[in-house]
Amino acid sequence: QGVAYTLQEELTVRDPDTLELVPADGETIGEIMMRGNVLMKGYLKNPDTTAEAFGGGYFHTGDLAVMHPDGYVEIKDRSKDIIISG
Repeated sequence: QGVAYTLQEELTVRDPDTLELVPADGETIGEIMMRGNVLMKGYLKNPDTTAEAFGGGYFHTGDLAVMHPDGYVEIKDRSKDIIISG
């Protein structure tokens, strides 16, 4: 609980097709994307998945969100389903 701090050098909400920033209006949905030196370099022995996940130089989280005028990022949904097992 609480407010998390962003440790990455850059965390943005962008249009997943154009990589353009979405307006910080609290309404326009985009995908959370990150880049910086604290992210993984890629998936072990899986260059195809790495290339897909890091398209355009950003790590595509799969989280759909809006950016508010004050910089607050509100997660709304997921762009892909993840099955957690184990």
